[in-house]
Amino acid sequence: MSNRINSETVIAFLKLKGWEEVKQDSKYVHLCSPKQHSSKESSLLYIPLQKLKDTPFYNLSINSVIHTIGRIYDIKQKDLVKYFTKSIDEIGKEMSFHKAILAHAS
Repeated sequence: MSNRINSETVIAFLKLKGWEEVKQDSKYVHLCSPKQHSSKESSLLYIPLQKLKDTPFYNLSINSVIHTIGRIYDIKQKDLVKYFTKSIDEIGKEMSFHKAILAHAS
């Protein structure tokens, strides 16, 4: 497991929360906030693409996004980091494992 934040997992989390992808350029996926989290206007988050994880700006950009998500959803940053360092595949495997355990619990 990588110690780096996986931007694909961050994007999946935000889409689950109702954020919509409005654009993708060479560096970022642009996500627009759901209506319930905006005061008068929609907010945009710029999530750096995973393919740029080894570039100098990636950590700064993704850490800023994680800080913002924590403020919006009142989630501790360390909890977000723990979750967002996992890939979508890792999360899927964990879910399958947990479902199997629950299916056999008495």
